[in-house]
Amino acid sequence: MTTGAGTAATSEAVPAETKRQFLLPAAAAAVLALLFLLLAFDAPKYRDVDATLSPSVQMITTAQERFLPEARIDINTADLSQLQQLKGIGEKKAQAILDYRAKNGRFRSLDELTLISGISASIVESNRELLTLS
Repeated sequence: MTTGAGTAATSEAVPAETKRQFLLPAAAAAVLALLFLLLAFDAPKYRDVDATLSPSVQMITTAQERFLPEARIDINTADLSQLQQLKGIGEKKAQAILDYRAKNGRFRSLDELTLISGISASIVESNRELLTLS
């Protein structure tokens, strides 16, 4: 019984400040380790991609590649089919862009697209990240 009493006495003998000095760094380390694990396992762009992707994953990957800077559409050089890939731009509006470009020369800003009948500022804004100027 003296063993139990000795343990209790030792536990009570440790000052509360010393306990806090130990518990706070341990808790902070645990939180940092948890954050590291969450970030390490929730970063799909760093995971290896299996070569045999399902059709739905292939479609998503293709859509993501479309938004990469290398896949941007240059409105000064794009053809009819490239312009039709833009949101809100069908064959008629794409042809209107080509006609405007043939008549007025190269676009100097993306906002100049709003001068074309049928192309609103909201269409330009929804496509701004997809477009570039040469």
